Amino acid sequence: MATLVPIQARCPTCGSGDVFYTCHTTCCFNHVCSACRTTFELATRVLGRTDEVPAVPQDRDTSLPMAPCAACEKADVFQQEGREELLCASCHSLLALEYEKIVSDQT
Repeated sequence: MATLVPIQARCPTCGSGDVFYTCHTTCCFNHVCSACRTTFELATRVLGRTDEVPAVPQDRDTSLPMAPCAACEKADVFQQEGREELLCASCHSLLALEYEKIVSDQT
């Protein structure tokens, strides 16, 4: 069983891992890249499988990347350490990370 860690999102424009969640979970999932200032939203896609959920991290830094679960819509989605797949701690769905509403900074 893998350890749950924050989502390891990378900027879809420049590939930087220095991205931040800029909203709150009752609004949207807008993120910004600190390297190139591209904004984008994170989403997930259900992979059709479930997995056991290990201990959920208690102190979650809400500035780190977050995405909603495509199955149950909760924001309890984490990366599985060492894997590409995400895991929803609420419904146990395995998920794939997707990027939406990508807007590159044009300045």
